[in-house]
Amino acid sequence: MTSLLPNNKPLPFRYERRSIVASLTRSPATASLWRRTDLNFYHINIGRSASCSDCLNEPSARAIAHEGLRYVNILDFPKHNGVHDLARVDSAHVENEPFPWFADLRYTWRTPIPHHYPNINQKVLSSLRVQESIDDLIRQSPEYTYRYAIKKAADCLNEIRASLSRIICRFCGWGLFKVFRRVMKRLLVCPNEMERLQQAEKSGIPIIYLPLHRSHLDYLIITFTAWHWNLRLPHVASGDNLNMYGFGWLLRGVGSFFIRRRLGENDTGGREQLYRSVLKTYMIEILKYPTSIEFFLEGTRSRYGKTLLPKNGLISNIVEAVQSGELPDAYLVPVSFTYDQTVEGIFFDELLGSNKKRESIWGTIKGVYNVFGVPERCGSVRVNFGAPRLLSDYMQSLTSTIQDSRDRFDLTHSLTQSGCYRELLPWHNEHYHDPQRTLIRAIGYHVVYSAQNQSSISLCSLMSSLLLCKYRNSGAHIADLRRDLEWLVNETIWRGFDVIGWEVGHTHPVEATNEALSHLVDSIVYVNDYVSLKMEHKEVLNVSYQRNAVIAPFSIASAVALAFVSKPSDFNGLVSRALQVCNLLQMEVIFCKPCQNLHQRICDEVNQMIEDGLLETYTSPPIEGHEETGDLLRVVNKEHFDVLTFYANILRPFLQTLYVVVDSLLDTSDYSMGKRLARDKDFARVLLAHMKTSDRQLPFRRLPEAFNSDSINNSVKLLREKKVITQGSVVQLDENDGNGDAAKRLLVAVGELLVEVY
Repeated sequence: MTSLLPNNKPLPFRYERRSIVASLTRSPATASLWRRTDLNFYHINIGRSASCSDCLNEPSARAIAHEGLRYVNILDFPKHNGVHDLARVDSAHVENEPFPWFADLRYTWRTPIPHHYPNINQKVLSSLRVQESIDDLIRQSPEYTYRYAIKKAADCLNEIRASLSRIICRFCGWGLFKVFRRVMKRLLVCPNEMERLQQAEKSGIPIIYLPLHRSHLDYLIITFTAWHWNLRLPHVASGDNLNMYGFGWLLRGVGSFFIRRRLGENDTGGREQLYRSVLKTYMIEILKYPTSIEFFLEGTRSRYGKTLLPKNGLISNIVEAVQSGELPDAYLVPVSFTYDQTVEGIFFDELLGSNKKRESIWGTIKGVYNVFGVPERCGSVRVNFGAPRLLSDYMQSLTSTIQDSRDRFDLTHSLTQSGCYRELLPWHNEHYHDPQRTLIRAIGYHVVYSAQNQSSISLCSLMSSLLLCKYRNSGAHIADLRRDLEWLVNETIWRGFDVIGWEVGHTHPVEATNEALSHLVDSIVYVNDYVSLKMEHKEVLNVSYQRNAVIAPFSIASAVALAFVSKPSDFNGLVSRALQVCNLLQMEVIFCKPCQNLHQRICDEVNQMIEDGLLETYTSPPIEGHEETGDLLRVVNKEHFDVLTFYANILRPFLQTLYVVVDSLLDTSDYSMGKRLARDKDFARVLLAHMKTSDRQLPFRRLPEAFNSDSINNSVKLLREKKVITQGSVVQLDENDGNGDAAKRLLVAVGELLVEVY
């Protein structure tokens, strides 16, 4: 099939989705014949449902913002009376008003911390669980006395526990006003979301905040926000790497408790079991009081700007406590953050393969100094708190929805049983056949998916996606960028994601474009009204980090587009190939909730593309000697093809990474990766260094962002899940597959998806 001019310079998007045009026509906001030149950071374009329609079997509808719902800037609260005077604070004009004398100090003194935070040390040490672990420790190590064992338990507790102090919290509250105003323009929170949390807290059921992790500011922001609404300040689970001299004491004072990042695999003496018992009991006793807890399901900060797959350790403690009746119930609250840039910046060294550096006092001081050197680096920060939902509701709905299916995609990517699609989803782990673990994983995936899908999208992220996925090679005139940015904003809002700074029907794309480019100034060249990317590896990674925020709204569309541009087919063939993409990228992207049917979501996306005219069906003329085929799908013009290519390019780099990893393992030439034995922690660094000097030809044009340690490590996880490589800590082809046949089949399948044949 002939190409639709893929080498021509891209033109601005002219495709208008019929359903978007209809919805905008009905919207009274678009009736205005004028547009403001300023950005509206307080406006809400998209309302949020209070529950999961898929779990509760309710009809889903595209949410719209209710009149009067707006965000407020917490950093302006000292100008008036905070939550008690929201009518005055709820105005974009407030940010231009001057601060009264000693406003922060007076506000900090007047805002109460009304809740009591008890000492639960004795309850933890005397609990049945800890006492049983002490008995096990003595039984396994007879030389230990009971007194020695109880001292070990007390040492574990002292290593973990928080020491929340009202005085320290007030001091930090005052200090955070100064810090946040230095590093961000505004801190936006929706009062209606906070009122839902207040109602949940009045029920007496503890709240568990489960935020996505982007920055070290995340947990400070949640505690800071809870303080303003008189919510219980949460106890925050922090890695023991942050328990540094002096700094750890301060974090304990504002509610942090520290947990070991790694536990020994061979617990021959029972010490690790004692630690686990103390930690689990400590968390449960906090919740029983009840006091709030906060921890990150992802386990660590995202190094590449996209959502990580959830870990199961801490959430499993809560699930087991509710199942056993030790804890009556708990509210789970997904939380997400949107930064124009994170305060730490991009972890270039880690993305290029270097090992993570352990935090230190000197490193912290240096980091703080660097942060204060760039005023308002984070831009406009928006925090979204999801609707509180009882853990028992999650357990009931997901238990009835998820079945422990063992039918899985094989490496030829054909379904062993048609209609069974949950098997390719990552909460069904082939190595664990335990329904309990499947349920815990599903709860984690549901919460993380909800958190990423309630996130607002920044204008910077949308601009980054245009520069990388459409104008990478040619650059663009500023007028074309403005038009495309407005088109992409409307697409994003139509898909149910809010865009920070944009008010439908009023915001002018000139100001929106300027705001977006201001956060990319180090990674672009702007000359004579033309904008182009700097193609150095680090600069492309920087823009890719911002671009990855749009994966959430466009993941299914990108999977469908990748399947289509590589091999046009009929409806069922397109759906099947899109499922292949989802299967291959299951360690990179969460495509749906556990309560959803991925196959149905893809079918809905294809049907929507047909309904809106992006794809059309046609009957292929019969070929003599071949069976009659059904209606095929095609794109009728270059404008529509450009849209599909844009969608496809969102996920294309991750498939390229997978291809490169598999290809490197199959390469048996001298000094190739196939001849080396690299451990997991070293494999990304060795491969990236190897690719710099390798002259091995690939069947596609290399994308620089495909070469990063985050994507390489995720590819290794997938290969291990598929049993293409060994299950140990060394990355090498599975010995049971002597000729690498499984890897070769996988390489062919990925290569077919990366070739544009339309």
